[in-house]
Amino acid sequence: MSDPMSNNHAKSLSPQTDSMGAQALLEGLVTSAENQFALSLQVNGKAISVHVSPDTALVDLLRQTLGLTGTNQGCDTAQCGACTTLVDGQAIKSCNVLALQMQGRSVTTIEGLVFLEASTEHHFKVSHDSILDQQLTSGKPSTLNNHLHIMQQAFLDHGALQCGYCTPGMIMRAVSLVDEKIPIDPHAIAHALGGNLCRCTGYSGIVLAVMQGLRVLRNEVES
Repeated sequence: MSDPMSNNHAKSLSPQTDSMGAQALLEGLVTSAENQFALSLQVNGKAISVHVSPDTALVDLLRQTLGLTGTNQGCDTAQCGACTTLVDGQAIKSCNVLALQMQGRSVTTIEGLVFLEASTEHHFKVSHDSILDQQLTSGKPSTLNNHLHIMQQAFLDHGALQCGYCTPGMIMRAVSLVDEKIPIDPHAIAHALGGNLCRCTGYSGIVLAVMQGLRVLRNEVES
């Protein structure tokens, strides 16, 4: 696989380049406690308002504050991709992004994939459901009739996991490829997954799973 730091597959945002997050930091939003800043965003389609410290990473907000532990924490240096989530549809490594940079944005984690549907406009929409409310408040995983997202099912079909630690981030990156128009070709898929590392498998099952998932998702989008 290619060096994850030499490509721009799962992105990292910086306060200097992310105007929305920088504005939130510079304006000094009203706080409820010392060194705590107000943050409003959507997580898996649910409007969330919390107070976070300026140095809180998105991965910590998801795991520690919201209890969405499907986003795994690996290297903390944007190398391994285990923490990959979708921010406004793009794959982002959440260990290298400040929570405050998510001001007004939409974040999707592996727990939210079950609610995603591909529309004809190549965007993802989220179905609001009481199960999602329960998941965000309790921090417990929830299912909807044990339904899996198409990409999750493809990984299951091809046995594209071993210990499973990299799998959530790998699936989130794979889902983001739908709109990136990556060719459904083993070499192209392997290159696109270069920022997500798996230390167990030989990647062949992962590549086959992503190819299957993309075929199905793109057919649905185009139909």
